Amino acid sequence: ALNLYTLGYDQNRLLTNLNVAAKSNLATYLESSRIANDIVEIVDGTVLNMGVDFIITTEAGFNRTIVLGNAIVATKKLMHIKNFTFQTNIILSEIQNAVHDVEGVKSVVEVTVRNITGAAYSGVAFDIGQNTRKGEIVCPDDSVFEVKYLDLDITGVIV
Repeated sequence: ALNLYTLGYDQNRLLTNLNVAAKSNLATYLESSRIANDIVEIVDGTVLNMGVDFIITTEAGFNRTIVLGNAIVATKKLMHIKNFTFQTNIILSEIQNAVHDVEGVKSVVEVTVRNITGAAYSGVAFDIGQNTRKGEIVCPDDSVFEVKYLDLDITGVIV
């Protein structure tokens, strides 16, 4: 027996569980190409909502507000849902590099990834500390990391 974990996008391109019709269509499609002994169970995947916070210093002579804005944009591009699927880990150095590569950033003092739960988010709590190995936040097999609201869930500070 195999579990096929599924998620889809809603009208706002946010992750959501597939509706019954989509699961039925998928089952019908898979039925036509499966081997007789194969059993495929279509299972809802888990959304793990994350946020990213960073602290930077800037080079002298650069507009701090512009540099910070560009660093946030770089982080948004990296953390966009198009870059994630099931079992895609978050590599902390990739975030640091994306921020550091922004013109005017002198150093990346800190990058923090946090799990977000609550009314507008997935209710699934995820222990980042217990699931971080060698600079990677390891995504469970049945899950997808999502920065749900890029404009709210990514923040930066200049010191």
